Amino acid sequence: MKSRIEVEKNERDTLASGNLNEILVVGGAGHIGLPLSLFLFSKSKKVTILDISISAVSKINSGKMPFVEQGCDEILKQTVNSSSFEALSDLKAFEGRFWPVAIIIIGTQLIEDQQPDREGVFECVRSIIHHLSKGALLILRSTIYPGTTNLLEEKLDKLGRSDIRVVYAPERIAEGIALKELQELPQIVGSNNRAASDLAKLFFMSLGNVVLETSASEAEMVKLLTNTYRFTHFAIANALYLTVENLGFNYSRIFDLMTYQYPRLDSLPKPGYVGGPCLIKDSVQLNSFMNGESALIKFALRANESLVDHTFTKVIAFRRDAQRFTVGVIGVGFKPDIDDFRDSPIVEVMRRLKEIEVNVFYSDPYASIEEFDKLTIEELQEVSDVLVVGTPHSAYRSLRLTKPCISVWI
Repeated sequence: MKSRIEVEKNERDTLASGNLNEILVVGGAGHIGLPLSLFLFSKSKKVTILDISISAVSKINSGKMPFVEQGCDEILKQTVNSSSFEALSDLKAFEGRFWPVAIIIIGTQLIEDQQPDREGVFECVRSIIHHLSKGALLILRSTIYPGTTNLLEEKLDKLGRSDIRVVYAPERIAEGIALKELQELPQIVGSNNRAASDLAKLFFMSLGNVVLETSASEAEMVKLLTNTYRFTHFAIANALYLTVENLGFNYSRIFDLMTYQYPRLDSLPKPGYVGGPCLIKDSVQLNSFMNGESALIKFALRANESLVDHTFTKVIAFRRDAQRFTVGVIGVGFKPDIDDFRDSPIVEVMRRLKEIEVNVFYSDPYASIEEFDKLTIEELQEVSDVLVVGTPHSAYRSLRLTKPCISVWI
């Protein structure tokens, strides 16, 4: 009789010899999934995108990017009419088709009381397991609540699919430079199963990645801590800015003085709105995991939100005529030079102003928000009583303003 170690070794050898070139990317039409899918295609992988967004799938199949991401347009054009790349909105027409690798770009969502809800991840996996090959590699990619990887393995066992090898391999890219970072950043692979870890390592090494192996729970914590650190790092800058501004000093001048040729402050970022679909959500998840007792995260949430309150208050200070007051917002993305305005703090300011019947318009070279009227930058300056710099896109660097302006960016 073979020992457990011999059985596991034979199992690993069998899995490692399998096909790792055909990949199903679930949630592959979004800001994280599509750059990854195109990166995989550029590495000679055969990629199938599955996404519930019919409009995004349609654009992808026609060779058009559904959003702005540096370098992706060129690769997407190469996929048109290629047998190695396809985008689908469902798998109903593919009964009997199986994939040896599946990557899930769906993370833990927050419900109304800011508690994590992992059911979306589990339901997603349940919907595709009948399309996964025996011994398939299942890679969880987005932020998940600690313990989710292990719990998913238990659920797969109950569903009779203990053969599926589950790993947590967090993405750590920044929107706008995703393709570059997918190539350059080390890939963390977290699993408690040696066969799964070996298979994932083989897969990511075939993409040219340096692989760092660890347990599933440690990989989950790495992802949460990384985004929480960035969120709190920016919060320190914003707290300093608000302190100085409230005391009546010019923070831009003070920042220049205290950082000039002073290396110990090289890491101090400039102030600015902190948004996007990851940093806030992941910080809240970590705080939830700590039973809401993280003083650090509470401080960061308050400091970054206070910048929104600060902007709102400064705008209202300009208001003279309630019927005619118009605010023009310059840039609405959650960070410069992208079109993604999910969880953008400046959009929160715009909505709060709209609630008190302030006229709000905006201009942005990338993003379009249906709930507000979009103008050219020239039109925006013409109609506005006061301007607010929401996002300092590079296109605005030489912009000459003709109206009073509020900006937290220095």
